[in-house]
Amino acid sequence: MLLRSALALGFLNTLFDDRRLLQAGAWMDAYFRVHGAETIGEDLPPAAVPDPVSDIPTPDWPFAGDSGATRSALARFRTAGLLEPVSGHSRSLPRASIGSAGDSVRYRLTDLGRRVIPQFPYYYDIEREALVDRFPRLADAVRGRRVLDAGCGVGAHSILLHRLGAACVIGLDFGFRNVETARSIAAQLATPLQWICGSIEELPLADDSIDFLFCRGVIPLTNRFRTIPEFSRVLAPGGSGLFMLHSPRYYFWRLRHLGLRNGRPRSVLAGVLGLGGGLAYDAFGIEPRWRGRSGPFCLSYQREDSFRDLLADHGLQLVHWETNRTKPYAWVQKV
Repeated sequence: MLLRSALALGFLNTLFDDRRLLQAGAWMDAYFRVHGAETIGEDLPPAAVPDPVSDIPTPDWPFAGDSGATRSALARFRTAGLLEPVSGHSRSLPRASIGSAGDSVRYRLTDLGRRVIPQFPYYYDIEREALVDRFPRLADAVRGRRVLDAGCGVGAHSILLHRLGAACVIGLDFGFRNVETARSIAAQLATPLQWICGSIEELPLADDSIDFLFCRGVIPLTNRFRTIPEFSRVLAPGGSGLFMLHSPRYYFWRLRHLGLRNGRPRSVLAGVLGLGGGLAYDAFGIEPRWRGRSGPFCLSYQREDSFRDLLADHGLQLVHWETNRTKPYAWVQKV
């Protein structure tokens, strides 16, 4: 309810529409998470906060520290309901006074902020990722087409695909909370976006109902013998897709850098399982299904030659494999 109220006032979307405020939100996410800080003030350090548990680079604070621009930015986040002042005297000040010169106000995250601030890095990272520049055919493949963002997360790429001119964008994710957050963030956009909670291993869509399928980093977490046939089923003849995958180096990075170097047992386990899953597929053509607290799951890397063969078995063609050290992209077409 609070999120919808903020969106109704139009303030939250202004943060997502402003590149520098997106950058500020991405910086704040790392600051609060890495330092375990409870409050933030106008004298914040502008340098990027190194975040050893994320492969999304943390940006610098986009404004000069302890400046009018910084005070204004923090006030914008307050107006959107993401921050609240903790200085006793500042609570009684008129809204227009917050952030004025000489004000020593400090802010903490609201309940809404704890939910929304972690989404800023995903939206900010879209421009750094520069998919349109890396794949010039993307805009033409999407424009006027029926598009599925499979494993949409909080909807950052779903909105990008809409802005590229898609006739219809469906954002699908297994996590109900992700779907609700994506729906809320996009609520003010006059768009034909649709949001569905479901699994990409069993898509709740009709045969040949999608012209372009985007999937960022979710295939490695699913059973490829279920996911790829489902992608082929819903793609119309001549339809295409862009999939981000995981290479073996990604799991070596999780194992060594995140796990062993930074003392994170879960990253050690994820690295071992991801490498084990990929090796099992390479050696025996099987997709191991591991079991965790929330139930069974898959985890594995993909290689170009074996992924090409898998696609071909289900009527899909690997058109282009973008070499990447950790997360390669594959451009696919249904023949």
